[in-house]
Amino acid sequence: MHLIERYLFRQLLGPVVLATLALGGVGMLSQSLGALDVIVNQGQSALVLIKITLLGMPQLMVMILPIAIFVAGLMVGASRTPRDVMVKDAAPPGQIGKVFGFVSAGLPLGAAITPVPFGFLIDIGRPELVLVLIAVLLLLSLLFIGSARATARRPTVAVPAE
Repeated sequence: MHLIERYLFRQLLGPVVLATLALGGVGMLSQSLGALDVIVNQGQSALVLIKITLLGMPQLMVMILPIAIFVAGLMVGASRTPRDVMVKDAAPPGQIGKVFGFVSAGLPLGAAITPVPFGFLIDIGRPELVLVLIAVLLLLSLLFIGSARATARRPTVAVPAE
């Protein structure tokens, strides 16, 4: 496994196991209550009830695992710091508006525009240039961020009101 795969596996393993156990417990309870009527009417032992319930578990897991993975993704996503909070913490004093504008307008704009040139580069047989173009765009964004920080460091002069 690659580093990112190991990281994602470790991040999602606990929530997936927790959601699977919770949903599996509810499913087992539901199955055992359905089989309880058969056990009571036929006078069978509790061991037969447990066997019937466990025989239904593989089919139950086929339904539960996709739901558990979805729930685990929601749990992990909800526990992360929102992007807005990270941007606010990273922005220089007095420049939060510029940084929010860059992030809020720049990211969707980039996501809308970049697939066309990236697709063109891949179509002409030069996929390695996609990485070069990404590096250039990242360097440009760093230059914009650096200029915002330089502007934030300049002392502001109070202009008297007329």
